[in-house]
Amino acid sequence: MLTVHFHMTMGGGIYNNHNSPTVSDCTFSRNSAMTKGGGMSNFNSSPAVTDCIFKDNSAIDKGGGGMNNDNSKTMVKGCVFIANYAKRAGGMDNVNSISPIVTNCIFTSNSVAFGGGGIGNNFNSGTILIGCTFRNNVANVNGGGMWNANKSKPILNNCIFTGNTAKNNGGGMFNIDNSKPTVINCTFSSNMASQSGGGIFNKNSGPIVANCILWNNRDSGGRNLFAQTSSNVGKPRINYSCIQGGGHRLGGIGNISKAPGFISERGSDNSIGTTDDNLRLRDSSPCIDAGKNAALSKDTADLDNDGDKNEQIPFDIDGNQRIVNDRVDMGAYEFQSTP
Repeated sequence: MLTVHFHMTMGGGIYNNHNSPTVSDCTFSRNSAMTKGGGMSNFNSSPAVTDCIFKDNSAIDKGGGGMNNDNSKTMVKGCVFIANYAKRAGGMDNVNSISPIVTNCIFTSNSVAFGGGGIGNNFNSGTILIGCTFRNNVANVNGGGMWNANKSKPILNNCIFTGNTAKNNGGGMFNIDNSKPTVINCTFSSNMASQSGGGIFNKNSGPIVANCILWNNRDSGGRNLFAQTSSNVGKPRINYSCIQGGGHRLGGIGNISKAPGFISERGSDNSIGTTDDNLRLRDSSPCIDAGKNAALSKDTADLDNDGDKNEQIPFDIDGNQRIVNDRVDMGAYEFQSTP
């Protein structure tokens, strides 16, 4: 294991410029950048980063933990981004990057002065996130867990947002400036915004949401429908999802409003956003077999290593079979029936 501590203008720990190294089992800790990418900065680069820890890194501008810029196609797998800080995008920032692939990563306790406590996607970025967890990230303005801006189109599958906070809007996710994220089989639970949209807030943006759970998110109006998802203009496209406060009122297809039946939303410590929280479904959950199979995304990261990236995603966030009993569940976890 390599531990890196540096201070640089850009890319405090590592700066890759038209370079694609393989980085594994490393810890990037207490690095800082005067502008971008406290832990790592990638410019037109496609490194493979596996099983690394980015902790306590900072950037004065953006990307406290790391940054992908200008067509970087970084592969990030099994990494933890914890307690990183920047003006924008505390854990990771993606700017004009078409297809970084981020799988099975944890973004926790990152913070920003502006937007995107966990991740920021900006200027047409199309980051693909699979099986990632956003927990207890904080934005001093918008987007506690994630901030998507300027026509960004990230694709999220099997992700969890819990305990994230925004002091303005979008505790879990904030979308602005014609951004259009695709959010499939994700769980937004117990995120908080001081103003609007504890779960997801959309400003002049239209996400596509399917097979998701938005429950117990809170804003200034409490835990009603618009605390789960709120838009300044129109309605988001949400189908086959469990939404507190009346999902059917959003005009989509197959939405339900019954409690999802999490095993233990607060865990044994009775605290939101800690590692003992269990957002898996009880066997009585109305979210079981209630999703839409056709909504599943392609297996872009080839999770089952069979060489077929055009098939549907085969696993849930636990690595278990994604479709059981011929129909997909709502949320990040698939209920595994027993004989």
